Amino acid sequence: MNRIYLNLLIPFLLGIIHPSTGLAQCNTACPIGSITTLPAGGTIPAGTTYCISGNTSNATDYIINGALIVQSGILSVGKITLNKTGSILVNRGAKLSTGNFTGESTAPASAIPNVTVCTGGYLSISGAFNQWETNFVLNDYAILLVTGSWTSSSTDIYAKIGMGALVEICGTLNLNTNGFFVETSNSPSYLVTGGGVTESVINGFISTRQNSSLLKWTTMAPAAFVSHPAGNTCYICGNNSMAPPGTTPGVCGAVANNYILTVLYLPPTTPARIPAAPPAADQLLTGVAYPSPAREKVYLSLSDPGEYDHLSLWDVTGRLLKEERLPGPGGSSTTVHIDLPAGLPSGIYFLRVTGRQVPPLAVRFIHRTN
Repeated sequence: MNRIYLNLLIPFLLGIIHPSTGLAQCNTACPIGSITTLPAGGTIPAGTTYCISGNTSNATDYIINGALIVQSGILSVGKITLNKTGSILVNRGAKLSTGNFTGESTAPASAIPNVTVCTGGYLSISGAFNQWETNFVLNDYAILLVTGSWTSSSTDIYAKIGMGALVEICGTLNLNTNGFFVETSNSPSYLVTGGGVTESVINGFISTRQNSSLLKWTTMAPAAFVSHPAGNTCYICGNNSMAPPGTTPGVCGAVANNYILTVLYLPPTTPARIPAAPPAADQLLTGVAYPSPAREKVYLSLSDPGEYDHLSLWDVTGRLLKEERLPGPGGSSTTVHIDLPAGLPSGIYFLRVTGRQVPPLAVRFIHRTN
């Protein structure tokens, strides 16, 4: 299983205000006045906000001029055409699944973040992603899967990527600017490309940070005229050392889908409860949460219970939901469990174990009510 140092500090929860709609992004509730069912005609007009909760499957192709929020669950639609006045928000723990995704090609670039995938959110594009003149934001630990190719023909748009976020592209990545990804943290993020990577700027960089980039790139096919730090590049290598730990590139979508169930290290609500520095690699322990999806209770199987004496349940906002004491050193079982609170909404949650002399360990799992 993989181990990542997740610094889920609360500032990102405050979100951003959408300049054109006043929409508070990455919120815990649909905005007042939003429409909760998709329009039958396939167009989301400018000035309207549609907020979809629960699992919804709709084969309609949509043209988006207003705001579409995937609040919870999985929303599956046909192809998406996103114009510069429109925006898409995939909230925490939610998933948007679509076919070809095409942004507006008319210059100049959009003035707003047209696509935002919140922490724990997942955008899956089963086809090509033609970004054109629209902007893209992948928040901390969010996931983007493009089974086709991602083409960015514009030089004035942005693609922001937060810490621990993952981009997996099964096709080619075609760039038209020197420094495409804008890293928004001082922690690693991940890029996996199954096809080739090309850039119109000869020897241009993938990241705006150039040789200081912390973006870990695994490429499974030749890359032409593209620069990235050698120490953060796994170029058609067999060990996949730059991919998220516990995931193996090769089959399209394998990395993104495995990354949903990830061992993470969560920060404390108060800094004193976790060491300032992350544990060394040889100190990392592993755990598996099951079943996933979980319904009434969830189990955590530990490779070594060690000194763990405390078990807690957290949501993706960093809010503590429940905690229990464990038997402690010498009495801990390798498997512990917690009963999930009644009325707990479907979504992504974390089980976290701590002890006095061991690094904290948290495991992400999916909870569903049905």
